[in-house]
Amino acid sequence: MFRFLLLCQLFVFCKQESPTGHLQPLGSHRPPEGAIKSVEHVPTPQEFYNEYVLKGQPVIFKGAAKLSPGFQLWSDSYLREKYGDVIVRVDYGKKENRARPADNIALREFLSIYNDSDRYLVDTLPEEMWPEFSLPSCLLCGGFTSRLQDAVLWYSSGGSKSFLHMDTVDNINCMISGVKQWFIVDLEHTKLIDMDHGEGDYCSVNVDKVDMFKYPSLQNLPWWFARLEHGDCMFIPYG
Repeated sequence: MFRFLLLCQLFVFCKQESPTGHLQPLGSHRPPEGAIKSVEHVPTPQEFYNEYVLKGQPVIFKGAAKLSPGFQLWSDSYLREKYGDVIVRVDYGKKENRARPADNIALREFLSIYNDSDRYLVDTLPEEMWPEFSLPSCLLCGGFTSRLQDAVLWYSSGGSKSFLHMDTVDNINCMISGVKQWFIVDLEHTKLIDMDHGEGDYCSVNVDKVDMFKYPSLQNLPWWFARLEHGDCMFIPYG
């Protein structure tokens, strides 16, 4: 009699566990290290330079944008009446898309469509509007104005998002209306970000659904939180 021993091998396929934050919004992988510092006053130019510019330290100046004339004036109706013929650049999509060029249209046309579409104005502040915009007082002496590169106007009905990116200049961002939430990375940790578009210093990761397998270094990325409310300005240092 022959006895046949049948050996059955059981193969167990284990599904790879997804890392924390996978396919979730940027920042879901870990809590923030803390909130960006806020101060209730605009510092003097000397204090601003010594405490924030030299140290590369971001800071929120609460209420600083309210000192600009445009804060009280710039409603849709006012802009339509006074600057409606000004030509501005308008993007497609509130989620930044650098692959598609913007359109040049009249500000009046943009104001008639932006509340019911995803059109998003991103352009140099029109020269006609300069008299109604003023810089925070900490920039008005000490040589800051001689080094300004641009003043940019962002305008949408809300819900806009940018790429994860690094700016190679210092910035001051002021909110005339609305709220802006920030995911901020210290310069020393930017090596953990795969800037896969070196020509623009940005990462093409989907900030709404982060692929942690494609961008594994983001799993360990420390970050800081900031919330900019209407009337606030924030200094964002190089990097």
